[in-house]
Amino acid sequence: MAAPMEYTAEQLNYYRICYIVTDVLAEGLRTIFKQEWDNRYKVTLGEWKDEPKNGMDFESHESPRNRSRNARLLKTMINGDGAEWDCTMLFYAIRYSDCLCSLHPAVQSNVDDLRTFRNEDFAHIPRGHLSGGYFQEAVLKHISVSKGMLPDDACSMLRLLSGVTDDEVEKEIAQTLDYQPLALASAAIYHQGDLKQAKDYHERALDVRLKKLEPEHVDVPSSYNNLGTVHEQLGDLKQAKDCHERALDVRLKKLGPEHVDVPISYNNLGVVHKQLGNLKQAKDCHELALDIWKKKLGPEHVDVATSYNNLGDVHRQLGDLKHAKDCHERALDVRLKKLGPEHVDVATSYNNLGLVHKQLGDLKQVKDCQELALDVRLKIFGPKHVDVAISYNNLCVVHSQLGNLKQAKDCHERALDVSLKKLEPEHVDVARSYNNLGVVYWKLGDLKEEKDCHKRALDVRLKKLGPEHVDVAISYNNLGTFHEQLGNLKQALDCLERALDIWLKSSELSMFISQSLTITWALSTSSWVT
Repeated sequence: MAAPMEYTAEQLNYYRICYIVTDVLAEGLRTIFKQEWDNRYKVTLGEWKDEPKNGMDFESHESPRNRSRNARLLKTMINGDGAEWDCTMLFYAIRYSDCLCSLHPAVQSNVDDLRTFRNEDFAHIPRGHLSGGYFQEAVLKHISVSKGMLPDDACSMLRLLSGVTDDEVEKEIAQTLDYQPLALASAAIYHQGDLKQAKDYHERALDVRLKKLEPEHVDVPSSYNNLGTVHEQLGDLKQAKDCHERALDVRLKKLGPEHVDVPISYNNLGVVHKQLGNLKQAKDCHELALDIWKKKLGPEHVDVATSYNNLGDVHRQLGDLKHAKDCHERALDVRLKKLGPEHVDVATSYNNLGLVHKQLGDLKQVKDCQELALDVRLKIFGPKHVDVAISYNNLCVVHSQLGNLKQAKDCHERALDVSLKKLEPEHVDVARSYNNLGVVYWKLGDLKEEKDCHKRALDVRLKKLGPEHVDVAISYNNLGTFHEQLGNLKQALDCLERALDIWLKSSELSMFISQSLTITWALSTSSWVT
């Protein structure tokens, strides 16, 4: 009787990686493809079910060039048998088709990494042997791309790939990962709001690319882009600006000024400039992005809607409410047509249109828009996501203006609670929640809580935004109002003068005009003489 065959650790590692590349990778990519298709076309063309109609709909959205170059793959797709799909088919459908040409940056980066691993790294592994160190690196980056595995499947895969045999340990690790495979862990944790882990992942990804490639290689900007996006979400605006500027510089040099990746950098840089208060630079960036995307993608593409949305937000902050409303209505129209009524970008458009109506004084429209945004976000994210906190915050402002102070206080406390759990304690969104909660406490007459909230908001804004940002002026103004109520005229005058000085330097003229009238009255009243 033959003795049982024994395998070395290196051989077992090799077979495990083979399993990843041949089975898990393809199945995971299919999950990504279906998610991306359904996000875009479920409402208009129907859910992807591997039916011939799905394949024909896909083909009809491809350019003549893509139809010619990928005729064999498209024929397979129209056959309607998902079992015939290989990784070549999936990489084409996800990364290079016209149908799914605009992926979330984190998803795009990870799919590209997986393609590189399959086509380059895996192809050069000595057959039958893989060292423990290389195996761990490969597992960290490329276990799978399937999202939302069932708990039993996640534990089984963990057992197969890592050798863990303790059931409790398996469950703990799987739950920690929320049953998400590590290859797309960065995208998963980004959407779940776990931004610190996303930052760590993208820093490692950038480091790997810089070591393997030239600093100006065309693949490097996507890592800078992803890291910049996470920095922006964390409130690290200086680092975010630096990352997006590096990405833009490489793309302009290597791809030219009208390549479809260039407006991605213009757009992201514009978002950061807006948060830094550099509204002219933000407007220039978003107008450049909009111009390129309209030329390359047509007027009803989702990326064009993104540009309209972001440009509208800048117009609003500049006080140009007519153009702001027009931009947000265009963005909402495209998104409803292309994405359906329950997409996260539709919620963003409702939210931003509500902000414009607020400045126009249309409180009923504001409440309607913010309730629609909150409803969509709760369905997509659940109650503990940072975008849900934003909706609570904006809805609270409406309740406050309508005099519904109890509802306003409840909303702001929910928004603050989510922001503190999901973001840094010194994040600008946390400061916004403190600021707005302070305004409600002022209306309720709770001066102790009011002062504490405005002081916390000011401290964060000074650290994160610098002493000349308009949000800092708002905090000084609110603290000045508080001191005036207590009769602390010297402190009130100091705060209001600081606020006025910032607004005079700012381009947010509408905000300056409305606030400076109050300040001017205060400065001209005889009781202010000290």
